[in-house]
Amino acid sequence: MVSGAVTYDEDVSLPPDAAVDVWIIDVTPGIVAAAIVAETTIEAGNVRPPIPFKLRYDPGRVFPDHDYAIKAVIRSAGETLFEMPNDFRVITKGHPTRVEVWVKKVGGAVAGTVPADLAGTSWRVEDMGGEKVPADTEGTLEFPQANRVSGRAFCNRFSGQAEIAGLSIRFGPLAVTKMACGQSANERESRFLQALQKAERYSLDGQDLLIYSSGSDRPLRLVRRQP
Repeated sequence: MVSGAVTYDEDVSLPPDAAVDVWIIDVTPGIVAAAIVAETTIEAGNVRPPIPFKLRYDPGRVFPDHDYAIKAVIRSAGETLFEMPNDFRVITKGHPTRVEVWVKKVGGAVAGTVPADLAGTSWRVEDMGGEKVPADTEGTLEFPQANRVSGRAFCNRFSGQAEIAGLSIRFGPLAVTKMACGQSANERESRFLQALQKAERYSLDGQDLLIYSSGSDRPLRLVRRQP
């Protein structure tokens, strides 16, 4: 078990509907998606820090040579109010299992809210970095509710956070199922998930959604799926 508390410097109480989300995620270099090992949500309306938490995890999902980190956010009304500026390593390689996690107020435009032009929409991947996706494959991206994303990565399903401010966009951590697939599907899945985890901004071009990721000259191009 990993336990501790979430705290912040602001001298304010949280809104009545505030909640704290805390995860243990696998951040080992080279993995395609930061797998969620454990997660919890604490109702924190009208409270002041520190906010205690306990995260129980399955030891069978933790490997001594992997790296694990705590991630925490405080949210209210579909918006992210506070988030961690850096990873805090836990469990393996001599790192602790009891921690005090500091979060900072989200500055500038509010992050975490899916805008009206994306909320409730579903998209199919049509092009990845200039390479057209075969019609008999399926990669999808959905925005089912505020600050959430889900979809199919050509093989496995995934879900997680979406943080949007203006035209900037970030995804993660993403929880991904572990089905076995063929080589071509695995390769497309890896490229798709890596592009999402490196996403920086988006734009809408008619019925197309373009997602621009760091390290790539061309965007992901997705076409709107009809309800």
